[in-house]
Amino acid sequence: MIKINSSLITLGILCSTLFFNQAFANCHGHFQNNSNESWTISFDNKSSEGERGNVYFRLESGQYCDESHLKNGPCSISPGEELEVDYTETNGNIDGTIFITDSHGTTKSWNYSDADLSSTDKCMEIHHSGSDDLGAIILNSPSDGGALFKDASW
Repeated sequence: MIKINSSLITLGILCSTLFFNQAFANCHGHFQNNSNESWTISFDNKSSEGERGNVYFRLESGQYCDESHLKNGPCSISPGEELEVDYTETNGNIDGTIFITDSHGTTKSWNYSDADLSSTDKCMEIHHSGSDDLGAIILNSPSDGGALFKDASW
């Protein structure tokens, strides 16, 4: 006869529920700083429907992210450096707001999501009206869900 510990069963159910609701590295974003100043990036994934996936920073040299901010930021990217992020989903959804702050403390924000991209080869997009080239930065370049920083400030 096998004895089953109810605590182990509960733990197993909890782990499997978390695993199926939160899948990691569904989409990747690439940020490249070609300017001569640092930029700061952060994400807010709260919506009226609850969390919609997190964004995890993969750090390399020249980037500053406090350990407690590796999920959703804020994270700074130094001049000449690149930054990779992993967008994750919760219950099949990825969406939220990205905040990008220049070296003078001016912040601009846009929504990001995987919505309405099923007919394309994209898995993520930062949504805005007009051209991707906003002067100081180019959104969704060099990758979808990323940005290329060209100038020091907005």
